[in-house]
Amino acid sequence: MTQRSCLLLFLAVLVVSTCVYIVTQSIWMSAGIMIIIMLIDAALAQYDRKRQREKAEKELHEKENND
Repeated sequence: MTQRSCLLLFLAVLVVSTCVYIVTQSIWMSAGIMIIIMLIDAALAQYDRKRQREKAEKELHEKENND
């Protein structure tokens, strides 16, 4: 991740957590919701990396078979 994308991610998390706190009026509920959001984000990132790796392996395998 570049420095700018990390900063944007931090800013997005800050904005969302502030909005969740305003809606719930509970720091613990806000923290729990943010943890769930971060876990979902990590799971999606892991799934995307796995999918890209499998795609690259498939392309490499097809390239080897064509040679």
